[in-house]
Amino acid sequence: MRKYLILLTLLFLTFSSFVNSQTISKSDSIFFKEEATYLKEDLSKFLRYKFIYPREGFENKIEGDVIFSIEIKKDGSSTGPILISSDDNVLTFNAAIVLNLIENKWNPAKMNDIPIDKKYLIVVRYRLYINTEPTDYKRKALDLIRKQKYDKAIKIYDKAIKENQYSFELLIARSQLKAKNGDYAGLKQDYEAANKLNANILAVVDVIGRSVSTKTTVISRTISSFPR
Repeated sequence: MRKYLILLTLLFLTFSSFVNSQTISKSDSIFFKEEATYLKEDLSKFLRYKFIYPREGFENKIEGDVIFSIEIKKDGSSTGPILISSDDNVLTFNAAIVLNLIENKWNPAKMNDIPIDKKYLIVVRYRLYINTEPTDYKRKALDLIRKQKYDKAIKIYDKAIKENQYSFELLIARSQLKAKNGDYAGLKQDYEAANKLNANILAVVDVIGRSVSTKTTVISRTISSFPR
């Protein structure tokens, strides 16, 4: 959480210096918003040990995204999860079993310190890697950044974001490179997209299945989530 907050603060300062150089109109009202948090424990930690790749999905090489909606009520209870979209029924069933383990123990979202009802999304991404590993986009981009090849590094992040459109961290990293290139319109776009993700998504869960040989199957999982 601390890492994401630091990144968002740096991005906000960069974006603010751009905004301050522009002519803007002042809003009549200022809203202070606080997002909902899971009271039992950090949501990412809770999910980390619950998900495992479904065997049927693994054997049939089924991949895809499953998106659920959950509404956190102002009294700290919740409704859902409700299925929004899915690439396969096997993945849907697997995700639903785990997400239904989430208890009705929430600190609700607040607007100006007043609890409010709010709907969020939980995204579960299923990915298979047969005798291969996920592309390390961050390492590739960092190598280019060290050489000050920012345009090429941005293209690497473009590919990464296309593969994972729900990553708050990737948007922040790309926005910082756009700032270095003087692309403040691009910085603004990524900043707003990152804020939207942070405000509307409770967690992004990457469930990864790996096969290291034809005889031995290893199933693992990784979790990423937004700061709450």
